Amino acid sequence: MEEHALASPSEGLMEVSKKPRWKPTPAQMTILEGFFAAGHVKATSELLVAVQAAGEATETQVSVWMKNRMARAKKKTGTNGPGTTREMEVGTARHSAIPQPSGTTGRKRLRDSEFATSLQVRDGEVYARAYAVCEQVCDVLGSVADEQAYQLMSLVRGAKHVFCYGVGREGLVIRSFAMRLYHLGKQVSVVGDMNCPPVSAGDLLFVSAGPGYFSTVVALAEQARRNGGHILVVTASSHDIDWADTVVQLGAAQTLPPNVHHSGGEHLDIRHGVEVSFQEESPRMDNPLVMGSSFEISLWVLLDCVVSILQQQWGIQSVDMVQRHTNLE
Repeated sequence: MEEHALASPSEGLMEVSKKPRWKPTPAQMTILEGFFAAGHVKATSELLVAVQAAGEATETQVSVWMKNRMARAKKKTGTNGPGTTREMEVGTARHSAIPQPSGTTGRKRLRDSEFATSLQVRDGEVYARAYAVCEQVCDVLGSVADEQAYQLMSLVRGAKHVFCYGVGREGLVIRSFAMRLYHLGKQVSVVGDMNCPPVSAGDLLFVSAGPGYFSTVVALAEQARRNGGHILVVTASSHDIDWADTVVQLGAAQTLPPNVHHSGGEHLDIRHGVEVSFQEESPRMDNPLVMGSSFEISLWVLLDCVVSILQQQWGIQSVDMVQRHTNLE
C-alpha cells in the first residue's frame, strides 16, 4: 500500500495565510513611537491620518502595531502602559507626534470650520509634513562635508569685505545672512544695493546657486574674479563648478534644474541651449516640499549655524549684535 506524507493542518494554514509584515517608514515610526510615548495605548483616527500622511498604511496595520508595542512594553517593564522606562522618557522628550492641547483642541476647531472642510485638510497632516521637512533638512545638513563647512567659516572670517548675492528665494536667504554678518560687525554688502562698494583683492563674493548655474551669478563671479575677489558658492549640484574658487555642497537637497521654464504642462531645462523636458511629479510625503524649497530652508539653517559659531569664536555678546540692529522699523 502506497504511503503519502500529509502536512499537518496548522502547517497548511500558516502557508496559506502568511502575509508580508508591514514595515513603517522612518517618518511613520517616529510618529508611532511619539504617539505611544505620549501615553496612548490604542490607535486613534488622528494617529491613522498622521501615519497615512507619511506613507502607506491601513487601519489594521496601525492598530496591530500599537498592540504589539504595548505588549513589548509590558514584557519589558511588567507594567500596563508606556511612560515608565528610559525608552519612553526619551520618546516623550523627543516630541509627541500628536499634540494634545487642553480644552477644545485645535484639530476639532479646524475640522469644524468651513474653511478646513473646503480645503479638505486632514487631522495631523500639517504636523506630519512639518516633521518630514525637519528630517529632510537634517539629512541635507548631515551631507555637508566638515572641511567645506570649516572652509566657509574661514573665508568669511578672513575676508576684508563680504559681498553676498543670490536670486529668488535663495537671494532672500543670502540677504538674511548678510544682515547677521553686519550684526556681528563684519564689513558686508548685498550686491545690487545702492551702497555696494567695488570688489578688490582680499574680498569674498558669497553666492548661492542651488542648481549649480544662474547666468547672473556666473557673470558676477567672473567680474569679481577679474578684480581679485574670491568666489564661494553654496549649491546642491554634484557637478564640477569651474566658475567658483570654493564650493560648498548641500548634496542631499532638492532643487530645481537650472534655467527651468514652464511650457504646456512640462518643464524645459534650456541651460546652455540644450532642451530637456521632464514631466512634473505629484507631491509625495517622501519629498514634502515643492520645487527647490528644501535647498533654501537648509541653506537658511546652515548659515544661521555659521553665524552662531562665528559669534562664539569672535567672543561677541548678543547685546552687541542687538545694538547694531536697525531702529527704523
